[in-house]
Amino acid sequence: MFNFKSTDKQMEKPFESDNYIYLKVKYDIVLTDKSLLPVKVKNSTNAIDSKTFLIDQNLNYLESLFEIETNSNLKKNNTIYFYPYDEIEVTRTSRFEVNQEFFSSRGVSDNVANKTVDILLNTNKTYDECMSELKLIYKGTFNVEFYNKAIPKLIY
Repeated sequence: MFNFKSTDKQMEKPFESDNYIYLKVKYDIVLTDKSLLPVKVKNSTNAIDSKTFLIDQNLNYLESLFEIETNSNLKKNNTIYFYPYDEIEVTRTSRFEVNQEFFSSRGVSDNVANKTVDILLNTNKTYDECMSELKLIYKGTFNVEFYNKAIPKLIY
């Protein structure tokens, strides 16, 4: 029938992706200077948590540039999320150019995404008036955090 052969070299070499930790900006915020944050770094010391990993890899300077989400189990989830401080320049989108997919792709429910687009596209309101109105529909832990942190970094 089928005859699968495996060599000793294949058996000895672990998957490379298992040795890497991915560093991502939360909410798909785009940094103007992409060199500020490496995309992936090899976990050469097999650190288990994000704090230890950043220290071991001499990346703890990132704490002065980003709010860093704690990851206490890098073996289970090999991603660390970063949120840029106000001093860090990001690429923002005009409120008149967003659509439902812009928000849905970032984890916002379709219902809230549609309401958000309707509010932001209203040319009779200022940005601040839109933000005040949005505050009323962004309820729940994720939505409140998205409203407070992501929208100001994503949209102008």
